[in-house]
Amino acid sequence: MSDAAPVQGSPEATQTRVGGFADWLGVRIAGWSEEGPYLVLPVRDELINRNGSVHGGVLLTLLDSVCSLAGLSYEDGKLVGRVTAVSVTANFIAPISKGTMHARSRLRGGGRKLALVDGEIRDDDGNLIATGSGVIRRIQD
Repeated sequence: MSDAAPVQGSPEATQTRVGGFADWLGVRIAGWSEEGPYLVLPVRDELINRNGSVHGGVLLTLLDSVCSLAGLSYEDGKLVGRVTAVSVTANFIAPISKGTMHARSRLRGGGRKLALVDGEIRDDDGNLIATGSGVIRRIQD
């Protein structure tokens, strides 16, 4: 994950829905690169806390979603596989109160069942909003 604005270098996604709660929240798959998924979430009034910025729970949900998706495959424009988060740790760096949140993640290592993942959220200008790391478990069908 680079310091460049996150909208650069992401092939457009065919499947845009993440599924479940993330869909209800407004999270969308905007692209997928060799490094991993690229999600977006427009800031809306409903996501703002009493301090005038996006609620930390929303940021954590976006990090959870992007980190979990890193454990999936994206083939022929569709998500393949299932995963669940074992743990997610978030670091809130700066507030965001307008525009769009851009989230990326990548696998850092792991094995067949468990994987380590790093994620980040940036604003429209590429400023770092939050970082996260986690462990995901691949679900075998």
